[in-house]
Amino acid sequence: MKRLFALCLLTTAFTFAEEPPELSVRSMDIPRYPPLAYQARIQGTVELRVAVNPDGQVTKATVTSGPTLLQGLTAENIKTWHFAPSAGGKSSELVIRYEYKIEGKEIPYLLPDKQSFRVKLELPTSVEISAPPMKIDTIVTDSN
Repeated sequence: MKRLFALCLLTTAFTFAEEPPELSVRSMDIPRYPPLAYQARIQGTVELRVAVNPDGQVTKATVTSGPTLLQGLTAENIKTWHFAPSAGGKSSELVIRYEYKIEGKEIPYLLPDKQSFRVKLELPTSVEISAPPMKIDTIVTDSN
């Protein structure tokens, strides 16, 4: 019985020692839907591998997957994130996913600076940006 208890203690200690410390986001710019991707109704998930130094600054952000038109603004946004400084003085690395969705009732076309989006944050690993589809009126002219 003592061996089983000791084994459980060692297993628990190793489990806690292997888990990376939870990073806490201190500040970030509000993410936005990239205008061209929104107008083209492009949806999808962008995944990034992010390196954070001991001071909590993002030092590197590499897009690992996702639609091309969503990647640029996503990478720019992640560089605005600031995390709480590391208690152990170590750098950290994590994977963050941005999910872009177009859903809901169609709305009239709006200029990019007038558009509003719903942002759901599950920090530090997940960001969801959703927006209603825009109705784009087309004009048909008679070529005669």
